[in-house]
Amino acid sequence: MKRESSPLELDLPSALEQVNNLCNDCGACVKNCAFLQKYGSPGQLAKELADGSAANLSRAYECSLCGLCTTLCPQGCDPSGMFFQARRQANADLGDDKRHGVLRNYEAQGTSPRFTWYALPQDCDTIFFPGCNIPGSRPEIVKLLFQHMQQVIPNLGVVMDCCCKPSHDLGRTDFFREMFGELRSYLLDNGIKKVLCACPNCFKVFSMYGGGLETEMVYALLDANELPQAEKVTGEVCVHDPCPLRNESAVHEAARSILRKKGLKIAPQRRERKKTLCCGEGGAVPCMAPDLAKKWPEIRVKDIQGRPLVTYCAGCALFLGRHTPTHHLLDIIYKPKETLDGRVKPAPSPITYWNRIQLKKWFQRNLPAEAARERSLPYGASGESAGGAGFKGALFAFAGGLLCGFKKIK
Repeated sequence: MKRESSPLELDLPSALEQVNNLCNDCGACVKNCAFLQKYGSPGQLAKELADGSAANLSRAYECSLCGLCTTLCPQGCDPSGMFFQARRQANADLGDDKRHGVLRNYEAQGTSPRFTWYALPQDCDTIFFPGCNIPGSRPEIVKLLFQHMQQVIPNLGVVMDCCCKPSHDLGRTDFFREMFGELRSYLLDNGIKKVLCACPNCFKVFSMYGGGLETEMVYALLDANELPQAEKVTGEVCVHDPCPLRNESAVHEAARSILRKKGLKIAPQRRERKKTLCCGEGGAVPCMAPDLAKKWPEIRVKDIQGRPLVTYCAGCALFLGRHTPTHHLLDIIYKPKETLDGRVKPAPSPITYWNRIQLKKWFQRNLPAEAARERSLPYGASGESAGGAGFKGALFAFAGGLLCGFKKIK
């Protein structure tokens, strides 16, 4: 696949120049985005961001970074890229915002020895990278999925780790480079050529920064081979394409093909595929502007007109599920009838932390590895304390998970 250019090679002045030169305030993006409706067009915001004030830079944390504005712009503007560069500048100038503390600690746990496990069998050149959310919310499905993929790739390895997209999107550039760079180097040094992702955000990170590694979503592999055995169902559903995958037409098709093979009809929507909406969770906006975050699911609920919603992102399933019945594609694959009947309930936080530890132990028992490790790195480049992944960090992440697990968006 064609690898996207790295946003980390750009900076805020170049992003501002691009928008200033191209934006004509046509409104194509503004009418589809609550953030822009609140603050103004990209052209207007570019002029305000140019002053470098803390207030204007911090405003970028209310953008979901979903990329819809960039997709819709008839002039070729990249407003989403501009807001990402503003976040990087804000973090460089102002440091970490305490309102993102729970998210940073969640990431610190995901990269700590407690939750990480790398298991590479002999002659392994492909690994399964399940991400953070699915192992916690659906550990049994992760086991079944891994065993099914082993039938196609006998020497398949697994890497339980965090891709550090939270830090990437928060503008913590040095920390992201250090952590993801070490992960990538380890895989390449051990002969890994391909990464199979279950999480759209992990796919995005590996696609953009995993030079030397081929990246594929597991749904393409599943669709290209015989699906796991499970009953077929009937009915009509709407598909929510996760915004990190808005430009991945092959993944869109694979997801829909799987649903059709399960016996389901797919209702067309105006806002799907390249024009899909953010679920509301993107860019950590709920931490800063919950009023803006809830606008996205409100639009989605109106669009689907009471039909069940299926997505292939665990975060989207959780966030949208607070507003309308939303199912994960993996649940449809393995337990289609129970899922559509509303009887499949993914584990809530903080049980997810326990599940991730137990899943790690399962892999340790069941996957012989020629190369294996837990990740143990200092958090030096970002100034993050290594203690953030220790006992206090775990307690903070656990408490934050408990709060988030029961919190409802009103």
